[in-house]
Amino acid sequence: ESKGWYGKRRTQRLDAGRRFGQSTVTGGVFSSLSMIEYELCFGRGFWLASRNENSAVRLDNDGFAFTADGSDMWTYTGCYVEYGWEGEKTGLEVGTRVELFSRSAEVFTGPRVSIHRSIGDRTVFLASAGFFARDAAEDFGNPAATGRQLAVEKAAQISAGIRRELPFGVLAQAGCFVRRDWDLPVEIEPVTYASSGRGRGRGIDLGVEKRAGSWRAVADYSWNSSERIDYPRSLTFRPDEGSAAVDNLVPAYDDPYWYPSPYGRKHSLTVEADRRINAHFSLDLAWRIESGRPYTPIGEVYEREVGGYIASEGRRMSAALPAYSRIDLRAEWSWPKGACFIEILNITNRRNVFNMRYNEDYSSRSWYRMIPLMPGFGFRMSF
Repeated sequence: ESKGWYGKRRTQRLDAGRRFGQSTVTGGVFSSLSMIEYELCFGRGFWLASRNENSAVRLDNDGFAFTADGSDMWTYTGCYVEYGWEGEKTGLEVGTRVELFSRSAEVFTGPRVSIHRSIGDRTVFLASAGFFARDAAEDFGNPAATGRQLAVEKAAQISAGIRRELPFGVLAQAGCFVRRDWDLPVEIEPVTYASSGRGRGRGIDLGVEKRAGSWRAVADYSWNSSERIDYPRSLTFRPDEGSAAVDNLVPAYDDPYWYPSPYGRKHSLTVEADRRINAHFSLDLAWRIESGRPYTPIGEVYEREVGGYIASEGRRMSAALPAYSRIDLRAEWSWPKGACFIEILNITNRRNVFNMRYNEDYSSRSWYRMIPLMPGFGFRMSF
C-alpha cells in the first residue's frame, strides 16, 4: 500500500479599515487556491476514514488492487467585517465572517461579540460570545446515499478571561470557555446520515509574556476537552460471526456514548522568542507542540479460511496519534508603509504523523507523514 501527493497553494488577501472617532470599521476578503497531484495504490485493503474520519481500520478485500493518479483543485474563500468601539475603560467588538470551501460546497458563518474592561491600572477583564453555523454539505463519498436533507450544524461558545500586569514586567493572562454543538451529522446506517449528533467542549488557556529591551518571550498553554455523541445509536462494523467463516464485516449498533472529537488536541504548548535587531529587522523563533489527534483503533482480528485476515473497529476515537511538534524561524523587514517576511516552518524537518496503516495481519503498523520543512514569503503594504 502506498500513497503520495504533492502540489502548491496560492493565497490572496485584501484588508481595509477606517477609524471614525472612537469607532473603527474593518473588513476583508481572502481566497486560497490549492492544486494537488496524487498517486494512490492500495493492494489489499482500504480505509474506513471516510466513515468516521480517521478509523485506521483496513477492510480486507481478497487481494483487489486499486491504483489511481490524477489531480484536483479546490478553493477556500471568505470575507469578514468587524466594528469596534474603544472607550476610556471599556471596549466592544462585533463582527462576523463567511467562508466557503469548494471541495464539499461547505459554507461557514461565525458572528461574535466581545468586550473588555479595565479594572484598576493593571487588570483587564475580557469576555466574548459567538454563534457558529456550518452547512453540512460534506463529501461523504456517496452523495446519492447521503442525500441533501441534513440540517445546518450549529454551535455556541462563551469565553471569559483576565489579563494582569505582574511584577518584573511580566504580562499574564488566564481564560476559559464552554461550547455546545447541535445537529451534527451521524451515520445511522451505512452511508446514510442524519442530523442527530450533539457536541460539547470546555477548556482553559494560560499565557505569560515578558519584554526586556529588544527581546520578547511568550509562553502559552491550553487544555481542552471536546466530545461528541451520536444519537439514536453508534454505528460500527464487526465481523459476521454467524456465518460459516468470518469473511466480512457487518453493521453493528451500540448505545450512544461520548467520544473525543476527531480533530481535538487535549494539550497544546507554544513557546516563542523574538529579537529586534534594529529599527527595520527582527528575528522570531517559535516552538509548538500538541497532543496527537484521536483515531479509532482496530478491535478484534480474525484469520479467515481464505483471504488472510480481517479486523473489526474498536471504540470510537479511543486512541491517539503521536504528538505533533515543530520549530519555525521567521525574519521580517519593516518600513513606515509596510513589511515583508521570510519564514521556514518545521525547520528541524520533523516527520510528524497525520495517519497510520497496519500490515497485512495487523501485527504492526507504519505512519503516513505530514509535509516536512516548508519555506514561506509574504509582505503587506499600508496606504
